[in-house]
Amino acid sequence: MASRSLPHPLLVADLGGTNARFAIVERPGDPVGSILRLATADFIDPVMAFAHAIAHFGVAPGSLLVAAAGPRQAGTIALTNAAWTVDIAALCARFGCSGVLFNDFEAVALALPFLVANTLHPIGAWTPQDGGVRVVMGPGTGLGVGALIETEGRFLPLASEAAHIGFGPLTRDEERLFKQVERVDGRLTAEVLLSGPGLARLHAARMALQDRNDNKTDAASVATMALADPHGEAATTVRVFLALLARFAGDLAISFRAQGGVFIAGGVAPRLIPLLDPQAFRMNFEAKAPVAALAASCPSAVILGEAALIGMAAFGAQPDRFMVAADGRIV
Repeated sequence: MASRSLPHPLLVADLGGTNARFAIVERPGDPVGSILRLATADFIDPVMAFAHAIAHFGVAPGSLLVAAAGPRQAGTIALTNAAWTVDIAALCARFGCSGVLFNDFEAVALALPFLVANTLHPIGAWTPQDGGVRVVMGPGTGLGVGALIETEGRFLPLASEAAHIGFGPLTRDEERLFKQVERVDGRLTAEVLLSGPGLARLHAARMALQDRNDNKTDAASVATMALADPHGEAATTVRVFLALLARFAGDLAISFRAQGGVFIAGGVAPRLIPLLDPQAFRMNFEAKAPVAALAASCPSAVILGEAALIGMAAFGAQPDRFMVAADGRIV
């Protein structure tokens, strides 16, 4: 790893199942520039998407810093929710530059020490412990999870596939509801419920319990209806979704002893903030007997910005501040 910054300008890219986001960082320490958003389905492979982005910006990148939504195997990631496989060596050979590959929520974790007040929406009191473990999760096309450990002034990001942990009901009402939820690969996991498609599944399940067929209502429509009518059925579904999200966030908090904060990223949560009741969220977050006091000591907030791009820009400026093993991911 270079002792100073990576070759700039950086092209930072966050590749998800639905959208791919690109931005240029001209010099070390510069903010992330204007963001280009592309639909992943519009391109047959990531090479074509990168070629389009480079032509759009009109800048030859010195380095590609790429985050992709899937488990990393050395220098490749097959996206979990799209038919792309990202190969960092092939991308760098094609565009004649250096490169680093991250899991998407590993990249979000890189940003956590650098987020400023206007990129955070605290849920309850925001009192993170200096040096405490930070956890990030985020519902979008799927559900991402990552963490960041600080030691001796350096940061270690941790990727995770915790989204695929099984998720069970706690009450009789939830038992009835969960029986109606569409399974994925025969399983009911955190991601099946706590994602954009999960919001749609929950709404369809709630409607099925009322003998109403809303199977074709997507997550964006549920959110739009909920925001338009805070007392309607869609808003009730959103509140169920947020209660389950808080429960899972609290589980992650006690799993990692996340006294540096639990951060909620992704495209879904920021849109639902008008329906987020901080007191109800924290009640579900902290209901972790016999370790409720530990959960209560872990603050929570929603991230409002493009954290993965911010994190990769921070890494590109000062890679030595981060403990990131090469393992085929660095070219």
